[in-house]
Amino acid sequence: MSSDLFSAVIGRLSIGDFELLPLPEVVAELLVLARSPQVDFASLERVVARDPALAAHVLRAASAPVFAASHATTIREAILRIGTKQLIRIALAVRLASLYQVSRFDGISRRIWAHARLTGVYAASLAPRWGLDTEEAFLGGLLHSIGKPALLRLIEVESRKLESVAPRAMVLEWLREWHVRVGVEMARAWDFHEQLIASIRYYRSAEPPEPHASMALVVGVSSELAGLAATNEAELRDRLGELTLVGALDLEVEALLAWLDLEKLRAQAGAMGLREE
Repeated sequence: MSSDLFSAVIGRLSIGDFELLPLPEVVAELLVLARSPQVDFASLERVVARDPALAAHVLRAASAPVFAASHATTIREAILRIGTKQLIRIALAVRLASLYQVSRFDGISRRIWAHARLTGVYAASLAPRWGLDTEEAFLGGLLHSIGKPALLRLIEVESRKLESVAPRAMVLEWLREWHVRVGVEMARAWDFHEQLIASIRYYRSAEPPEPHASMALVVGVSSELAGLAATNEAELRDRLGELTLVGALDLEVEALLAWLDLEKLRAQAGAMGLREE
């Protein structure tokens, strides 16, 4: 990697000069529905059906065995079978997937997206234990690492401009160091409220500030748990027992695992894994 590329990337990050992609319009509409105490069945059907590509992807995901016993052929059927909240989550995941796609770093961005989906699903399942809103927790988990693909796009642009390639180790280090700052800026640009911003800013902290500490901890533990998805059961228990964030939630490892149906939740996250090509 040339020193010019290093200087260009760090220089832009230092002054906050990175692309803030607009939030897809349909996502904004889905978020309004997700936060409604009583979701209007017809409104949800109309929002999803208006976007044929989204509708096709949602129907395919909603018909997965983990969600439904049989194939749904219409959005109305899908809503009736899996419920409005679950269908909104699937639709959000399908449409937000495009924000995680970075062609030059396809392998890395796919792993980031898989981790984000699993974090969202875990967070939604943990949320009721602490009296948190399930849909806010799902969104917090889904977007806690949104700064990472934004960073990858910045590196992609500068790499093409300077005809240089950043070593993988350096790319991963930039992601670790800068993704929270970038993610917070994106959330602010999208006018997200403070609880969601806090889950992005503090998900790695064992002592996040109030009043949104519980949400940040739930997203943080969910992210850590998602990172251990490939480990066997014994190793999973050992690794979780070492995590400060699990202790910060004041929940024993066995209680945490008893609360979550990991196999089912992983299957749900996998079914939500559609990406627009």
